[in-house]
Amino acid sequence: MIRRSQHVPLPGFWTPVTGKVESEESLEVACLREVSEELGLEVAVGAPFFEGLTSNQKFRLVYHEADFLAGELAPAPLEVEEARWLSPDDALELSPMLESTRVILASHFRDRIGRGASRA
Repeated sequence: MIRRSQHVPLPGFWTPVTGKVESEESLEVACLREVSEELGLEVAVGAPFFEGLTSNQKFRLVYHEADFLAGELAPAPLEVEEARWLSPDDALELSPMLESTRVILASHFRDRIGRGASRA
C-alpha cells in the first residue's frame, strides 16, 4: 500500500499503486511501469480483481494482483510519501483511505481477513 504524496491528487490517502496507461501501452505494461516508477520493484502482474469507475466517474480503475519478483522498496518522493508491506487486516486499518477503496480491498481480501495472511 502507498500513501500518496503532497504532489498528487488525494495527498496523504492510502491506496494501491495507481497510474495512467500511456498511449501504445498495454494495461499489463502500464502496471509493470507504475510499480517500478513508484516503488522501484519488479513484479509479475496477475489477474485483475476489480474494474470500475472512480467515484467522480473520471477514470476507469483496474486493480490487479501482483507477485513480487525483485527490487528494494524505494518510494518515488514526488508520487509516494510512504509505502508498506501489510497483511490484509493491517491494510484495511489504514487511514485516511477512500471508503470505496476500503470496500474494494475488503471484498478482495474477504477470505484472508482475520487470519494474519501474508502481505497485501
